[in-house]
Amino acid sequence: MTPRGYGEPSTAVAVLVAIALATFGVVRGTWAVGGSDSSCYGLMARAMAAGALQPSSPLATEAPWPEASRTLAPGGFIASPVRPGAASPICAPGMSVFMAPLAALFGRDAIFWLIPLAGAALVGAAFVIARRLAGGMAAAMAAILTATSPIVLYQVVQPMNDVLAAALWMAALAIVLDRPSIAGLLVGVAILVRPNLAPLGFVLAAVPFVMKQRRPTRALTLIIAAALPGVITLLWLNHELYGSTMASGYGDATRLFSTSNIDDNLTNFGGAVFQTQNIVPLVALAAPLIFKDDKRRLAILLLVAAVVVAAIY
Repeated sequence: MTPRGYGEPSTAVAVLVAIALATFGVVRGTWAVGGSDSSCYGLMARAMAAGALQPSSPLATEAPWPEASRTLAPGGFIASPVRPGAASPICAPGMSVFMAPLAALFGRDAIFWLIPLAGAALVGAAFVIARRLAGGMAAAMAAILTATSPIVLYQVVQPMNDVLAAALWMAALAIVLDRPSIAGLLVGVAILVRPNLAPLGFVLAAVPFVMKQRRPTRALTLIIAAALPGVITLLWLNHELYGSTMASGYGDATRLFSTSNIDDNLTNFGGAVFQTQNIVPLVALAAPLIFKDDKRRLAILLLVAAVVVAAIY
């Protein structure tokens, strides 16, 4: 986006909404790790802030009973397949990488600032995308609808990576046409935070070509080059934590991704989306019919991104 028009009232609305959502996330936040995933992120962040790669306990190697390391692994962890006495996270370690500096600089409770800030960034990204498509009024409405989504409100108060992943991917989509290198950096970080959404990278890679940019190959090269540090960091962490660059704490990918899961997931996720969003998301299907030329192509790309996310789950 060019800076033209960002002094309009719609921008002020988006800024206020973003600040309101971040404030809500801080004031109404759980300020606790109350489940296996949040425990995973929090304990990994604490270990990293202290200069360690992962939590460990000397007792795990000294206890007299069999497989003591499994017994003593915290919630959200498995016994490390690499280091005796250590625990490896079930969750992807990427979000903890960004929580750790906050904990090191401002104390352990500072890890709870990350997601409210990500919520504000998500609102901003939605604003930028909507403004490119339909102008200031639509952008302000997009900011408001994003901030008041039941899913966003539920997740922004918790130390979970859903809002962070959404903010990173949306921000990448918002700036990929103007700043492909920064968009690529965001893609790499997004894959580090939530690796299962990596196929969205193909949608970002297609943007310069579908939108008929002047030098699409150059833009694609910049995206890939900028994304590599995040991807390499993920592969290194996987190797250090699980003994293989392609391993994860969730186990065998063939078990996680199977056609036998489709019926249950379609019922569960479809029902949850309808209960929280009603039919509002279906309005997006009309976008390619309303817009023309570049805007129509961008609307189709955004719909493809949404379909890819749905297909992954």
